[in-house]
Amino acid sequence: MSRECDSADGADNGAGFAGALDRARQVAVRLAETANARERQTAPPHGEIGLLRQAGLLAFLHPCTVGGGGGNWRQAFRILRTVAEGDMSIAQILGNHYVQATSLFGRTDEVTAALIRETASRRLLWSAAVNPRDPDLVLSRASPDRYALSGCKTFCTGAGVSDRLMLAAVLRDGEGTRRLQLSVPTSRAGVTINDDWDNLGQRLTMSGSVDFVDVSVRDEDIILPQPDDAPSHLDLTTPRIQLFFSNIYLGAARAALTHAVAYVKEHTRPWPGSIASSATKDPYIAATIGRLSAHLGAAEAFADDIGDRLQRAGDAGYALDPDQRAAVACDVYQAKIVATEVSLEVTSRIFEVMGARSTASSYGFDRFWRNVRTHTLSDPVSYRERDVGQYILAGIAPPITLFDSKAHRSDTPDRGGREE
Repeated sequence: MSRECDSADGADNGAGFAGALDRARQVAVRLAETANARERQTAPPHGEIGLLRQAGLLAFLHPCTVGGGGGNWRQAFRILRTVAEGDMSIAQILGNHYVQATSLFGRTDEVTAALIRETASRRLLWSAAVNPRDPDLVLSRASPDRYALSGCKTFCTGAGVSDRLMLAAVLRDGEGTRRLQLSVPTSRAGVTINDDWDNLGQRLTMSGSVDFVDVSVRDEDIILPQPDDAPSHLDLTTPRIQLFFSNIYLGAARAALTHAVAYVKEHTRPWPGSIASSATKDPYIAATIGRLSAHLGAAEAFADDIGDRLQRAGDAGYALDPDQRAAVACDVYQAKIVATEVSLEVTSRIFEVMGARSTASSYGFDRFWRNVRTHTLSDPVSYRERDVGQYILAGIAPPITLFDSKAHRSDTPDRGGREE
């Protein structure tokens, strides 16, 4: 259910979900107008993030009480899909921001509460440097009141345009080895954003590496675990990430199909062997458009339905049991499987109806396929297929792996006796 928020500025977050979705559409239109040119330039997307900030989309999931939009994840998935119609790279940055910024929710210590308020009021953009396949970042005691952080992380989407970084690090001291969750300003001394993202697609995500050299970390930079230490099956981070991925794929596919239809109407000529007087009357072109439209529409409806189920699971709180969590995770993974297949089909087959002239680089229609193809490789869909199949055949629940935040919820050093 969408909610209205009262806001001091009265513009960014005062119109509820309907208003936020409308602003997302406006952002998507502006992004689409320059997407091809911007991708060629591959400049840091400061202006694009500015559009998200001005539209109030960065704070959409934050509570109304701190100046946010009061939205929920079901609505956020629609916003992400809409932004992806304009530029899938920017939608990925926004989705990653949602995941990181909302990971603070549920914690009640004053330091974290202040960070939540600052994020909403200043429209801060969050990124992360937590790639689990890299060596751990390492914390060492530099003084009685300070740690030093060192290491390198890759695939840090949006780090170069972010305001804050979510991190995971290992502290080795006299008490043994502890894994900690941290948050530091991106501008802090010792943090170096490397310009080494030069990939086939998602070129504007700035998903390169980040180096940390003796970065100063204090107790207030450590994100405390939720005080109730909730059971791991209540953590829905991974399903939310997977469904956010699915929706940005579908947004890119919808944009590709929309562009293809417009191109056919304006430019495509019937093949010499066709009896049709125009491309729009060619039965083979019509059949292909019909097939792609049907598959994409079904995938979008499926993603929306799964979004509803995932939202209900989150709303259930402690009433959610392990079996229900496993079922909704598999629902999400099925949506991911379908979204991957459909988006790759749509973004590659549009050229069959547009014709050879549409491959001109001035159009940039290949970016839709390149973006989907690049991102879908970050989490092999075959493993999601395996998870679903094992659950159906043997009732084996999908593993809660490190792409879940529970992996970072561990012992933390005391913050000088502060109440939690």
